[in-house]
Amino acid sequence: MNNIILIGMPGAGKSTIGMELSDKLSLPWIDTDQLIEKKMGHRLSEYIHMIGVEEFKKLEQEILLHLNVQDSIISTGGSVIYSEAGMQHLKTLGKIFYLDVIYETIENRIAQNSNRGIVNSGGLDLRKLYNERIPMYNTWSDYIINANDKTIKEICSEIINHGYKI
Repeated sequence: MNNIILIGMPGAGKSTIGMELSDKLSLPWIDTDQLIEKKMGHRLSEYIHMIGVEEFKKLEQEILLHLNVQDSIISTGGSVIYSEAGMQHLKTLGKIFYLDVIYETIENRIAQNSNRGIVNSGGLDLRKLYNERIPMYNTWSDYIINANDKTIKEICSEIINHGYKI
């Protein structure tokens, strides 16, 4: 299947880039966090607090495993990389682009939106969580997009010009 799948830390711009790619390529945009919120009737942060991190990871994996779309842009939650089965399924759906953003940018963006639902089962501070996830994002990605100091349009062009065509 031909999909563009975006992974990265909360605040990396997956939703923003996904919406822009959707507009630019005239393709449907799917945000897995929004799918979870719609299914559960709560904001991510509320739902994670209600059921706990481990149960949330199970639900997120279930949502991933039931994705069966074609010619779409998929923006994932930052914690998708904790599900090997979910990531393997995403690999069958298309190419995975990791939006690599420096820690300071992530920290600033998260501070501006304190209602984010961030999966953190180890109770790590944001820096340690960032450091924990970076190797996993690198492992699962087909392409790493350095999203630092680039405009949304530049990032989208890089994804489109990466030799991957829908």
